[in-house]
Amino acid sequence: MIRRPPRSTPLYSSAASDVYKRQQSRAWSEIEVKSLIDEYMTVGPRWARLRSILVDEKQVLDPSRTNVDIKDKWRNIYNAVKKEKSMRGITLDDSTKIYIRDFGDPKMQKERNPR
Repeated sequence: MIRRPPRSTPLYSSAASDVYKRQQSRAWSEIEVKSLIDEYMTVGPRWARLRSILVDEKQVLDPSRTNVDIKDKWRNIYNAVKKEKSMRGITLDDSTKIYIRDFGDPKMQKERNPR
């Protein structure tokens, strides 16, 4: 068996290394979460559309948040409501929790509303 030398990792320039840095995370405010829930009720799991409404039109959401950040936050909200866990100081009324539990699963939403 022929053993190969270990691969050397390329040295990145300072400009290129900025690309590989992880995005700084920021906590979601109660206004951002409630706005996301309200818009999800009307738009559904269309993450790019949700982002454009919340960032550009209503200017409620931090512009650095991406479509994936919104999708991940919705998944965390859905799982917290489904498992009846608290969400770090954010309280939701019972009707909102029922809506999220019944209609909040993005997988089920796609089946109900095929594109």
